[in-house]
Amino acid sequence: MNETTGPLQQHLHLNAGQAPTYPMTREIITEYYRTTTAFARLQQQASSSVSTNYNGGPAPMDMSATYKEREEEAKETNDTKESNKAKDTKEKEKDMATTTATAKQKERQKEHKCGNQ
Repeated sequence: MNETTGPLQQHLHLNAGQAPTYPMTREIITEYYRTTTAFARLQQQASSSVSTNYNGGPAPMDMSATYKEREEEAKETNDTKESNKAKDTKEKEKDMATTTATAKQKERQKEHKCGNQ
């Protein structure tokens, strides 16, 4: 284990408790190389298919899900704003009605006072 370097050495150190004997350590090393080789092949196949399909350039990404989320968030925000505006309008109308009623009541009281004098 001390003779190895790089990622293999790190892998062996991380799995040291699972391999107390030479045959177990050998099996871990064999499996490590088998896995890294298979993974490297998959990466090569994936990158070659992308470069073949897009003439070696970058492959476009599907951004529709991102835009859809943003549209939904914007719609929710607009709905909330419209709802708040409607509430504000109703409150203002109610306040104006109250103010008007209060003003009329005061006017009646003045008229009443003037009529009694």
